Amino acid sequence: MQLDSSTAASVTGLGTLPQGLASIPVLEQNVVLAVPQAWPLGGTGAVMTSELVGRPFIAFPRRIYPAYYDRLLSACAERGLTLDIRQEASTETAILSLVSAGMGAAIVNAANRYRPPVRVRFVELRDLSVPLPLEFCFASADANPALARFVEQLR
Repeated sequence: MQLDSSTAASVTGLGTLPQGLASIPVLEQNVVLAVPQAWPLGGTGAVMTSELVGRPFIAFPRRIYPAYYDRLLSACAERGLTLDIRQEASTETAILSLVSAGMGAAIVNAANRYRPPVRVRFVELRDLSVPLPLEFCFASADANPALARFVEQLR
């Protein structure tokens, strides 16, 4: 991400910010399992990662979100799950479209549960947590008074 003195952005804070940038935490989401509606998995509520062994998965390519990708795969491995990634897509919208088409399951930002695609169910993961902190980032040297007031309100 590149910010100049007149820009700011909301980002998922999973790494160190470049010099000259500051951030303020806004909220923290977690992950949720997205499954094709036709799958019986999760019909009784939350699932354990052990129930996902051998299931096909859709994920981001590592190059898109390396910190998230590494954190997700590590968290899964700690629970004995190696994701069988059959397809990759560069956006959550594309990932959820593939889930909707029955191509596999995906572990996605829990914020997606408020905009469910057709033929996709979201299922809680009992034993897997990958916190996704959302942060407001801005150039720390930015003297814009509107930005200063906004940052003050966020804090």
